[in-house]
Amino acid sequence: MKTKLLRGLDIQLVNKSGYNPPTPEHIPKLHSLMILNGRRNAGKTTAITNYLNILKQNKLVDEIYVTTPTYDSNRKNWEALGIPRENVFEPTKDAVERIKRLIEQQSNDWDEYQEKKKKWDKIVNSDVPFHLLPPLYQQFIAENGGREPEWKYEFERPPVLFWVLDDCLGWDIYKPSAGLTKFIQSHRHHYKIGISVAMLTQTYCTKEAGIARPIRENCTLLCLWKVKDQNQLKRIHDEIGNDVSLEKFDQMLEYATREPYSFMTIDFVPKKPEYAFRKNFNEYMT
Repeated sequence: MKTKLLRGLDIQLVNKSGYNPPTPEHIPKLHSLMILNGRRNAGKTTAITNYLNILKQNKLVDEIYVTTPTYDSNRKNWEALGIPRENVFEPTKDAVERIKRLIEQQSNDWDEYQEKKKKWDKIVNSDVPFHLLPPLYQQFIAENGGREPEWKYEFERPPVLFWVLDDCLGWDIYKPSAGLTKFIQSHRHHYKIGISVAMLTQTYCTKEAGIARPIRENCTLLCLWKVKDQNQLKRIHDEIGNDVSLEKFDQMLEYATREPYSFMTIDFVPKKPEYAFRKNFNEYMT
């Protein structure tokens, strides 16, 4: 084979859009799109609340929103995370618009804080006496009580948000007119700050129900409990790709799910190739 390079036709890489909060070595990348698939009472809610607790312990999430019709039956799981009740709402048709408004408000809050910081820094670094400052700046100082603006969360960064949809299949939020698929396809980019999403479901995909294919194709973390339906298993393997043989995949899935409530985690954007498969969240499989 012969090749010839052509000048002036190189591909120029640009910085990716969207905010991607940094994470430690062994915590998967954010913003993530998670799918947790398992039968009833498999442990999906326990798994996601444990994962969110890991993120909170590592100071990796600022606000968690939960959309579920089963909040009361899982109240202990959610309350342990300290999620305000106003952050929990049912999977109605307007739920997507509601989460969009929440993200927009968080983004606006961050922009407003940034502007206040700029004003404050300009005043602090100025040699002009207070009484000679423009009235606008004097008013700004008075409104803030003469104190430096404070960000509402512990860390000064764009808000890191996480949205969980638990047991919502069959509800209006899954109707095409609700706009869930379109929203999730661009979840990293909404209002400049984006949001991570976790979808808990008993059905991965069937002709009648399950997670829409565009969402499955954008999944970054897939958590699987025991899969008895061989057609479902083959579909999952086909969508994973050729990185691992079906035989090895079956071996890892069997190992990861042999204990009650345990599961297999597949990372589609691992930091290293050997980080792609885990038992639960804390054990790599290669």
